[in-house]
Amino acid sequence: MNFLIELIGFPGAGKTFYSQKLKKKFLLKKIKLIRNDEFFFDYYSNGIINKLIYQNYYKYKKNIKFESKFIFKKQYKNLDSKLNLLIKKFKLKQILSNFKSLLDLTSLNKEAKKRSINNFKIDLCSYY
Repeated sequence: MNFLIELIGFPGAGKTFYSQKLKKKFLLKKIKLIRNDEFFFDYYSNGIINKLIYQNYYKYKKNIKFESKFIFKKQYKNLDSKLNLLIKKFKLKQILSNFKSLLDLTSLNKEAKKRSINNFKIDLCSYY
């Protein structure tokens, strides 16, 4: 049986804190978890070497940021174009625009807003 648990909130609201608590509980019960962003990266990689590259890129994204101008430049461009195609295909521009408007109400700096938007795009497109 598969199901989806989605935690939504502004940066710093406690999503990571509670997801880590849930993760520990699920691991104790031997329930397998896949993060949606990890699923997205895995879905668009094919072949053993490509999978290894995307797995490392995912770790980079998770710890640093999605956009990469040097190491994972090709992978970033590929996934970013996939995101933009999905946003266009499923007519998600308004949802993205609404999220950007909400972010404008926060005190996040430009880089944090960009990171939030990229993560939101991945979350949104993973659903579709």
